[in-house]
Amino acid sequence: GQDSGLGRGWDKRKDLIAEKIQKNQVDLLGTQESTPRMTTDLSDLLGKSSSLFKWMGVPRTNISPEGVPIFYRTALLEADPDDGGTFWLSDEPHRMGSNTFGGKQPRIVTWSRFTLKKSGKGFYFYNLHLDHVPAARLKSVDLLIEMIQKRKRSDNPVIVVGDFNASEKDPSIKKLSSFLKNAYRTKHPKGPAPLTFHKFEGKGSKHKYARYIDYIFISPALKVMTTNVITENKPPFSSDHFPVISEISLDEAP
Repeated sequence: GQDSGLGRGWDKRKDLIAEKIQKNQVDLLGTQESTPRMTTDLSDLLGKSSSLFKWMGVPRTNISPEGVPIFYRTALLEADPDDGGTFWLSDEPHRMGSNTFGGKQPRIVTWSRFTLKKSGKGFYFYNLHLDHVPAARLKSVDLLIEMIQKRKRSDNPVIVVGDFNASEKDPSIKKLSSFLKNAYRTKHPKGPAPLTFHKFEGKGSKHKYARYIDYIFISPALKVMTTNVITENKPPFSSDHFPVISEISLDEAP
């Protein structure tokens, strides 16, 4: 489409993304706006490496193929086949394509319980992409919190990642921040917000919507060892968003 014509289509970016994942030794990640082809391509690229990745997730509707898949390194993590899936951010969370919160389009959460193969410790991982409509975002966060509170293993900590389409001052982010910790702010409590959405303009983006909208939230029991936003100064850019990365320890978790 338009991105391809501008020289930033998927075929120009997919190898950069896979290289970045491997270079930063990522074990678990959530992607947003991923079409089936993108998901398959990334899976194939990561599968060629020495550490195999698997992925999970479904499209948000039968018509729109985009999803929010989760990728995980199988040598380190095991997904619980009976404790995970997808829910829609609506009053009918288990009906595909449902959209009752007033958003511009259906929004979903892909989630799973994982265990560390070495220690056997478990945790839940949620990946999402919230809407542009403020009221829909707030209702979505309310539902997300409700679903987290209903998880089978309430003693297991939680990690939530995604594109929230909202700044730190937005009511939806304030609400979630009162329930979970913003991983980035545990290490960078003061100072300006980092730039994550840059609209293919890079670290110095002056785009009117360039801002901090991508987050990692964690349970208070989890410890953040390191966290950062991986920026790029010049083309080619791997995405119109900079990824947020955190090294998280479960050692002190139940």
